[in-house]
Order: sequence, then C-alpha cells, then structure tokens
Amino acid sequence: MKRIFTAALVLALAGCASTQDVLHKEPDSVFHSAKPVDDVVNCIAEKNGAKVREAADGSKFVQIKNGWQGITLLFRVTPEGGGSLIELKKFYPMGIAAHKQCY
Repeated sequence: MKRIFTAALVLALAGCASTQDVLHKEPDSVFHSAKPVDDVVNCIAEKNGAKVREAADGSKFVQIKNGWQGITLLFRVTPEGGGSLIELKKFYPMGIAAHKQCY
C-alpha cells in the first residue's frame, strides 16, 4: 500500500507545472475584448479569489489553482488596441463559462 501511495504522489508531483512553464506554454484559446486589461484581470481574479500578477514582459495574468495548489487555468492578458488580448492556458478540463462575462 505504501508503494502505491508513493508512486501516486510522484506522478501527481510530476504533473505540476511551474509558473514559468505555464507562461511559456502555447495558449489553448485566444479571446479579444474591448475591455481594458485591468478590468479583465481584476474580474477574473475576483471571481476566483486569486491575485493578479505581472509577467516579466509586462503582461498581467491570473492563475487558478486546484486544492493541491496545482495550476489548472492561467489567463494571460495583454493590451490590444484599446482593449485586451486574452490567452487561456488549460491544464485540466474545466469550464470557463463563468469567466466569459469578464471579457
């Protein structure tokens, strides 16, 4: 039993990605919004009790984590004209319907 638990723990930890890994992953979906960057990221963060963070390139992002603090979704938002470009990076199958009202 101990060996099964250890093997499961190793596999679970191997599936965890660092923030830098996540930021460099290709987006699964891309959305465009007329809303400003700050409005979009603040809305997403508020809906999830998460923090808005800033990447080295100046873009802003919100990480949504599971109960084990693994990243499940990442929204990266950059300015585009007068609005925003939203990149969604998924790591687990999750719905995003609640977030769509943010952009």
